[in-house]
Amino acid sequence: MEVPKIIHQIWSAKFKPYPAIFRKLADTWRRYHPDWEYILWDDERMDCFVHTYYPEYEEIFKRFPYDVQRWDVIRYLILYKMGGFYVDCDYECRKPFDSLLGDHTCCLGLEPSSHAVYAHRDICIGNALMAVKAGHPFMRELIDHVMSVPIPEVLPRDKIAYVVLSTGPIFLSNLYEMSTYRSEIHLMSDEKVAPFSTQECRALLQGKRPDDYELRKASAWAIHYFTTCWASQLKKIVN
Repeated sequence: MEVPKIIHQIWSAKFKPYPAIFRKLADTWRRYHPDWEYILWDDERMDCFVHTYYPEYEEIFKRFPYDVQRWDVIRYLILYKMGGFYVDCDYECRKPFDSLLGDHTCCLGLEPSSHAVYAHRDICIGNALMAVKAGHPFMRELIDHVMSVPIPEVLPRDKIAYVVLSTGPIFLSNLYEMSTYRSEIHLMSDEKVAPFSTQECRALLQGKRPDDYELRKASAWAIHYFTTCWASQLKKIVN
């Protein structure tokens, strides 16, 4: 397998402690990948990493107006330098990824088709689950673009739209479409890595399951719950 056996996750303690449910979800990744290294990146470790390996970007990294933009960017920097598997904290692993990744050098997960429709796109690529070989040229291209995004003097009213367009999933999707390295990127289907949409995950909290819930869950390698704001309620739907 070309991707190094390292699982990266990020958690900042600026707003609240690391939720117990996220510890449970992190355990699913370690359980299915017992021979992989696991790294949880906290604020100090992220800042030290940028200072040590990307001093040329340290100033702009600190100037991003929102912490979530820094958390988007740091995952790109980590993967380019170290390689491995980045996964958000609200992701559950259900199967080992070794066979799914195969000998690919850059694997990105698709978000559900309903997310793409909402964004008026054919596809939407998430940045919540990415597996990359260190030094991959697409990651270099991604870093070059994200670090050149101008920071407006007056921030847009729609914070979410601004973030997803400047550093997040839509930014990533746009770059993929224009990239000269598209042929080197393997897109993992939403059925395998994101079988339920944001709306469906919220419905699950209320006990409302789609008719094919069990089939979709059984077919998935991982489930993304698409939120960090209701982490305390995730225990209702996570086995």
